[in-house]
Amino acid sequence: MTQYGFFFDQSRCYGCKACSVACKDWYDIAPGPEKWMSVYMWEKGRFPNPSIGILAFNCGHCDNPVCAAACENGAIFKEDKYGAVLVDQDKCKGDRH
Repeated sequence: MTQYGFFFDQSRCYGCKACSVACKDWYDIAPGPEKWMSVYMWEKGRFPNPSIGILAFNCGHCDNPVCAAACENGAIFKEDKYGAVLVDQDKCKGDRH
């Protein structure tokens, strides 16, 4: 099986969280805490040299995704052609549906 990855230039991220909003819109996820794309921010340093750390984190399309194993309904699966981890909305019957 071919395993593709997802690449973006983390050094260009300035923490606007538009990627998280776009991801929810693309996958039709209702507003709320569930998200497949997260942006973490933290403060570093102290006055007069403070800074902000930013880390954008998305689905890693893992070789052996633990999210798929944890899904009781088999809604999360790894497709064969590109190795992407996908969600079958018709099978998704959990509390976060």
